[in-house]
Amino acid sequence: MDLDLSKDQQMVKSAVREFLDKECPKEVVREIAASETGHSEALWRKMAELGWMGMAIPEKYGGLGGASPDFVELAAMLEEMGYGLVPSAFFSTIVLGGLPILNVGTESQKELFLPAIAEGRVKFALAVSEPHMSFDASAIETRAEIHGEGYRITGKKRFAENGQIADYLICVTRTGNQGAPEENVTLFIVDGKSPGLSIRAIPTIGLERQCEIEFQGVVVPKENVLGQEGGGWSVLQDILEKAKVFRSAQMLGGIEACLGITNAYVKKRVQYGRTIGSFQVVQHSLADVWMDAASSRDVVYKAASMMNFGVPCQTMASVAKTWTGTAFVRVAKICVELHGALGVTQECDISLYYRQARSWNTSFGSAESELAKIGERLAG
Repeated sequence: MDLDLSKDQQMVKSAVREFLDKECPKEVVREIAASETGHSEALWRKMAELGWMGMAIPEKYGGLGGASPDFVELAAMLEEMGYGLVPSAFFSTIVLGGLPILNVGTESQKELFLPAIAEGRVKFALAVSEPHMSFDASAIETRAEIHGEGYRITGKKRFAENGQIADYLICVTRTGNQGAPEENVTLFIVDGKSPGLSIRAIPTIGLERQCEIEFQGVVVPKENVLGQEGGGWSVLQDILEKAKVFRSAQMLGGIEACLGITNAYVKKRVQYGRTIGSFQVVQHSLADVWMDAASSRDVVYKAASMMNFGVPCQTMASVAKTWTGTAFVRVAKICVELHGALGVTQECDISLYYRQARSWNTSFGSAESELAKIGERLAG
């Protein structure tokens, strides 16, 4: 399997890097992260005008993509966003909203939502995890009960990324109690302005906003069921599989940024009359970081390539998430230490990467839970 980017994919990646270097330097990242909404509508509009939101959407629905998304190209774009630590709803809107609708949505849902996503007119968030923080089927307790011609949703979700700015939520619910926990799981597209919906931002170590969302009898029409009623578990697994791969792409970008920032720093920081980069212990540390970057690139793009070929990659998605998440935390810690006392200050860019590494490493499943899944698939 050839894991090198094509010429066109590399051009897209370079264009994203060039744009973000200009439009979203670290001072802008800090401003957005510290703002009330954690979002820049001006930056979002510029990204939309460049067609970024339409890259994974087919032309049939107003996007710039082919009949099926180029997952390697999307991974390359998200790698660059991770490199720049861009606070944006791109991930939650495209990966958690657009791709599921494209995959299992009805034709009317596709015609309604996909052009709006491609043009940057709407943003999405995924509401899946609940207060006890588990991705097991038995942990889904939010209820959706038949109400007239639709459903009424009641329950509480936590850590919904960008829920505070989402125009629509994809909410994971339980619509029955019969059979195994994986049965009777149903996904709904919920209007973010629905009566009975309460959204509260939760402070975290990361730069992106995480939200607690409470559904107090939120009424949803039956045409907003995403996929089949009671068949949502397989849809959710596909969403999480892609989320792990593309979050891993963001973390790969973060690892590469840490390497570049720290390599430049050790070449100019002088201690005991010589640059600290000339010390063997520093060189060995940077070599470890480089190997983490190289190995992370392999697993991320292997998983993305498998998706392009339609090859099942649940295990590879878990491998990518576990490896890159652990590596990003390890790399960020090493790079903070190589910066010395400066590395723990808010003014130092490397501290931003450490914060984000700790946050992204736990999203969509911890390393321990992903290792357990890998083991179950190997031995089961």
